[in-house]
Amino acid sequence: MEVWPGRIVINGFIFTAILYLFLFIFFFRKHRDDFEYTAVVCFLIGLLWFVPWGIFFMVPVAIVVSLISPASRLKWKEKIVPRSVTSVILLLILMLGSLIPPSLPVGDDSWILVSEENPDSWPWPASEQYTYLHDGKVISILNTRIPHTFSVYGSAQSSLSIALTLGLDDLRLKQSIDQLGINPESFALEPIVADSKHTYNDKEYHVLRERIFLESVDSLTLGYVLIVAIPSAGGELTVLSIVRTSLDDIDVWEEKIVNDFLRISD
Repeated sequence: MEVWPGRIVINGFIFTAILYLFLFIFFFRKHRDDFEYTAVVCFLIGLLWFVPWGIFFMVPVAIVVSLISPASRLKWKEKIVPRSVTSVILLLILMLGSLIPPSLPVGDDSWILVSEENPDSWPWPASEQYTYLHDGKVISILNTRIPHTFSVYGSAQSSLSIALTLGLDDLRLKQSIDQLGINPESFALEPIVADSKHTYNDKEYHVLRERIFLESVDSLTLGYVLIVAIPSAGGELTVLSIVRTSLDDIDVWEEKIVNDFLRISD
């Protein structure tokens, strides 16, 4: 059985719990005569705390459920406007909830703090990124809101997959790679075939290993990146990134650095 892989960020957990409690009350009062839709909406809100892919899984399921029977389709025709408006508001609230400031990153006392911001980060979802130097390596701690789910289970894997698909890992790592003296505009990242999970302190975490190389000379490896995703209940994810040169390949899993960080964050 998998050990609890994350933690609870109290401010985000309480805020989202209160927000969706009010939503539940609102839908119950507003759509009391539309029990079917009210039940589906409340059920989907609850699933946000358990389903790893969140809305990417739930929206298609909701559409199928709404169209699966003639009675459901007829009900949608009768209440197309209020149901559509309510559904859009639901998604907007979920997106706006991602603007809630995350908790501030905390590094080990032995790490040298070089930056408390990332100019390449997007304004949405809200995030905080601190960058450190330690033992010739660049350590980045990113605390970010994840808009698609509040679940701690599987949120790390889904978030890493989305980041890779959209190329967000390149933007986030520019600052770290620049600290190694590599021109951040000329590099590229290539995922290394490796296990998607690794065990630290007797717990499994989703990880990603990438190779840094020049776009003009893809055979020349400049360094490596290790990314460890640490989920938290309430819609927040911590991403620990460690960038090192290609000459330092003694511990590719960076056991000491990661374990030190986990000790601090627990």
